[in-house]
Amino acid sequence: MKKGWLAEINHHKMILAEVVWEKKKDLRIIMNKIEQIHIPNGDQQDIAEKLRELVKREKLTTKNLKISLVCPGVMFRMVSVPKMSSGSLDQFIYHEFDQCFSFDLTDYLIDYRMIRRFKTLGQERISILLAAVPRSDVENVNKLWKEAGIQPQTIDLGLDCIIRLFKVLFEREAKINSQALISEEGHSPDHIVIVDFRHDKADFIVLAEGQLDHYSSVAVHLPQISKTAEETAAAACPKEPDTPPEGSAEYAFRGMIPKGNLQIKRKRQEHEFILEELFIPYFPSAQQYESAFTAVIEELSAALNTFRTNHGGQQIKKVYLLGEYADFPGFQGLIHKELQVSTVLGYPGKWKPEFREPSLLWEKDWLSFTGLCGLALRGMK
Repeated sequence: MKKGWLAEINHHKMILAEVVWEKKKDLRIIMNKIEQIHIPNGDQQDIAEKLRELVKREKLTTKNLKISLVCPGVMFRMVSVPKMSSGSLDQFIYHEFDQCFSFDLTDYLIDYRMIRRFKTLGQERISILLAAVPRSDVENVNKLWKEAGIQPQTIDLGLDCIIRLFKVLFEREAKINSQALISEEGHSPDHIVIVDFRHDKADFIVLAEGQLDHYSSVAVHLPQISKTAEETAAAACPKEPDTPPEGSAEYAFRGMIPKGNLQIKRKRQEHEFILEELFIPYFPSAQQYESAFTAVIEELSAALNTFRTNHGGQQIKKVYLLGEYADFPGFQGLIHKELQVSTVLGYPGKWKPEFREPSLLWEKDWLSFTGLCGLALRGMK
């Protein structure tokens, strides 16, 4: 089994985990320790100090640290170009990439990855994924860790991490199921969409036979909805009956009265009434979340339609829901109602990451560790 520290960084928090993983007989990814550092409006010096403490306490080194960068500023584009050599492709990307984006790329770092080769109208072409990463984000990450006394071994992009994990899980499914789920090239023949809900956006990743086919994202504001729900719940709760101040004569007098069986029974019934009848769910009503997810549903619908148009009428088989808000009550039903497509909450084959120290917080948010799991698999054969 391999062991190391992984970090996922976005604009509002940093999650660090000591992870143990293996891929020999079955895929196991175990979260040994988990640390979380909140970033919004945070003092950079304070964050660096927390990282220094972590590096010292856990004896982190450059060799055992990998980072996944997830932030709203990262932009992706899928383009197809005529087949060419690697050197020619480098020159083409260097001179022409600015034509693929509608904004000034001066402050961005550009990277690309070849996705697949294909033939159309008798011409051989290649599909390229372009990534524009805000230069300031990368510099800030490097600066933070440098101040903590360490240089990350790897900085990966969250999108790559998610795709990497799903490819491994599809291969795992092919081995444990009686029917072949992957082709000779080792990719799943199913066409799927992965929807990853985060703090401020939802990402849509379309995989065609295991290869990235389409990527898009849409802004969401789910934390504000949750906050509204909490405020509504608090306003709707009736106040408890006033009780005499402790130490007052009335308080002492009530305490001296012996409680009979009838009083005890009535008190128990009152507690049952409060717990059962006055319980107010954390999440808002169906009308509220249907309104909140309108943009998400529309973007998902557009991704499904684009795939059908580009692939001669072929249909997406499944939609996998991941991220902090993947299990938002009623959302799976809403997708089926609006789009008539099958949904899966979680990963292929009901796989899950494991947690060495059980925690209600992390076990509840297990769908948020996709990027870290995919990062752990980087470089693993």
